[in-house]
Amino acid sequence: MRNYYILLLFLSSVPLIAKQTVEILAKNVKAYCDKVEAYDDVVVLYDDSVIKSQSAFFDKQTSLLTLKGKVEMVGKKGNRVASDELVLDTKKKDINFKDTMVSTQNSLWIKSNDGKRVGEEIELGNSRLSSCDVANPDWEIVFDKAHLYNDDKYATLTNAKLKFFDNTIFYFPYFAFPTLTERTTGLLMPHFNLASKDGFTYEQPIFIAPDTSWDVELKPQIRTNRGSGLYATTRFVDSPTSHGDFTVGYFENNAEYINSYEAQKEHYGAEFKYQGRDIFADKKILDDNDYHDGIYANFTYLNSGLEYLNLQKSGNTSLISSNLIESRFNYFLDNHDNYFGLYGKYYIDASKQSNTSTLQNLPTLHYHRYFDNTIFSNQIFYTIDAKVSNYTRNIGSSGTNAEIDLPITYEDSFFDNYLNVAVSENIYANYLKFRNPNSENYQYFTNYHKFKLFSDLTKGYDEYRHILQPSVTYTLPSVKKEYGAKYEELSSEQKELFTTKIEEEKINFDISQYLYNDNLENSFFQRFGYVTFPSRQENNSEMYNEFLYNDEFKRIYNNIVYSPQENEIRSVTTSGGYKIDNYDIMLTHFLNNDTLSGANQGSFIDGRVNYKLDEKDSFYANADYDTKNNFNHKWDLGYTHNEKCWSSKISIGQETIPNLEKPFRNSRLYFELNFYPLGGIKQNIEKELSPLER
Repeated sequence: MRNYYILLLFLSSVPLIAKQTVEILAKNVKAYCDKVEAYDDVVVLYDDSVIKSQSAFFDKQTSLLTLKGKVEMVGKKGNRVASDELVLDTKKKDINFKDTMVSTQNSLWIKSNDGKRVGEEIELGNSRLSSCDVANPDWEIVFDKAHLYNDDKYATLTNAKLKFFDNTIFYFPYFAFPTLTERTTGLLMPHFNLASKDGFTYEQPIFIAPDTSWDVELKPQIRTNRGSGLYATTRFVDSPTSHGDFTVGYFENNAEYINSYEAQKEHYGAEFKYQGRDIFADKKILDDNDYHDGIYANFTYLNSGLEYLNLQKSGNTSLISSNLIESRFNYFLDNHDNYFGLYGKYYIDASKQSNTSTLQNLPTLHYHRYFDNTIFSNQIFYTIDAKVSNYTRNIGSSGTNAEIDLPITYEDSFFDNYLNVAVSENIYANYLKFRNPNSENYQYFTNYHKFKLFSDLTKGYDEYRHILQPSVTYTLPSVKKEYGAKYEELSSEQKELFTTKIEEEKINFDISQYLYNDNLENSFFQRFGYVTFPSRQENNSEMYNEFLYNDEFKRIYNNIVYSPQENEIRSVTTSGGYKIDNYDIMLTHFLNNDTLSGANQGSFIDGRVNYKLDEKDSFYANADYDTKNNFNHKWDLGYTHNEKCWSSKISIGQETIPNLEKPFRNSRLYFELNFYPLGGIKQNIEKELSPLER
């Protein structure tokens, strides 16, 4: 018994070769001549790896270290190798193993009858691969041979078969995939489609990751009845707070397609997107460290039409139908007092042969002084909002518009802060300088007064806090003057260049209330108001009511605008959500019946239902119905299944796609099968588009 405890506490560290030290730790270690034997809870430290086994044998003459019995090797990056027997050549750093299982950082395992490691390459014989349960995997890839390269960063398989519940669903003569969660160069999942117009479409994305800060994706495509093309996208991250991407593409139609559809021979274009924050402020270019800035850019170039964009889409439902393509640039710089903005918009009208008459906004300069600033006393506040916009086009009216909005507000409190008073004088001026010959410039000036009485009342209860905010606001216009050209005399093209700010006399009664629980979560909100316009003969009043109720299981929202004089509802939005047990239901209704802007009139109902059958299976249904035009805009039915190592989704649906002449109805069947972490199969089968008759 005494010897047992001595052996239990005994650890040995044996230097075996000069250049590489192998440390053997065990309860029982024997060393004689050129051999070392170790038994019972053996731990070997070798080449940044930790190896556990039941026994270990080392021969100094051959430099071979043999480990037997439940061998487990953990690499420096967390990858694991489990084997019945492991033989290491400590001089060459080669390894041979039998009945082995290799596991990677992303939960993949490979089980092999035999294998070896030579340098940075691991070679396995007849094997199985999966991320499911080892004893009975739902899916697996069986193969004749495998190689793991570059410190286990990726693997290649030869003669591989993908099995799903013991049924072979795909055969790969050669298959490669990364074994780390890092981005690596390789092929992405291809895209297939079949349509009578374009024929069979095959697109094979190629992903290139030369650096952690940028990558490239090449997307060559072939359409058997149409032609071929290539799109290339470069994505980059140039700072922790900014990133962007750049895409160029080219597609060439074949002669048969050009003759059949009177199509152009070539479609090409380019896109650039970039956004970021603290571009200059973070680099301390500005003396005031309180400043922050941000940038957003989205530029698109097309040689003509929308085909350059739509040839990148995977299905009919994602096609771009709007002919007006916008490029935009926004930059802002602000602190707690000031805001500076620089904006630009450039439009391509794909329905036109030339965009010489399309109005462009290049650029707009914007300055805003925030309301926190005071003058003369702490009760007089002011804010400034100024813009200068340049509108240009080669054919048609163009010019520069400058406008300034200056409200000055006096605020005070009475009766122990129960009553607050705000009085403001508001000045607005607009100046438009036309660049067209013989066009008189337009100037507009107005000022108006605002008087507001309001209160902010709060009362606490045991489980919640109630906030009440009543107010009355009276707006009274004062001076309105035009200089130069008269607004009524301007052409429609000239009126496109600006919008005047016109205030009218009105009285607004408003009361808002909120309920917050102890966690400061808003469980109830309501805002009711009545607005009257004394100077109007028609449409001289409206009422509105908005409320929200929210708890653990329910969410109810309603916003309604009503015209008492016309006795009609102008607009209403209602939504209700219910989530309990396995059900998640959402119903939304929207109605816009504004007779003053008939183009915006519309009404639709949107419903969404999710039913969770159990932890793995769920069903869902979505529908969107246009009640004004009496047609089903969109519906979708689907089923999802999630396992630890794979998931699937299947859905059927139909969508009505807008079109200038007639809308089109598109039916589709969607199927998705994912095998974690390798990826999966996605297929969208769409019925050929056909005009929708009503």
